[in-house]
Amino acid sequence: MPKKPKAEKVPVALQRPRSERVFAAAFGVAFGLLALVNLPAAFRHGGALVPEALVLLGAFVCLRVIRVRCTAGEEGLAVRNYLRTHRLDWAAVRAITADPPVSKLDSWRILVVPEQGRPFGIDASRRAYLRAPSRGPDDDRKEVDALRRQLQAWMA
Repeated sequence: MPKKPKAEKVPVALQRPRSERVFAAAFGVAFGLLALVNLPAAFRHGGALVPEALVLLGAFVCLRVIRVRCTAGEEGLAVRNYLRTHRLDWAAVRAITADPPVSKLDSWRILVVPEQGRPFGIDASRRAYLRAPSRGPDDDRKEVDALRRQLQAWMA
């Protein structure tokens, strides 16, 4: 039986599409400026601090979208999600799998299973379907599988 050819080790750099990052930055800055401009009024009226905090939370979330990315190469795997950055040597990665969507608006994503600790997803592999309602979660399965194979090649 002939052996399967090994997958080529190609450096992986994955992040959200540029348009998503630009919109997230614009909305994050706008929310931040809105909170800053409204801060004196919020302190004067006391009860307006909760809406102020919600606007700041919106700015924080929007600005965190910009940092979501995944890089893989000789040095290992680095995954930046919304709140944490995971850095692993390839020897510390047990498996890389595809995680199916949980709702109609969700998408497939890559799941990293480390030797120690809890599995975590690569949020940069998710796609939004609000802009393209004709596309569904199963449409990007081929892209996710190709990305998963590229990452798995580094484990061999």
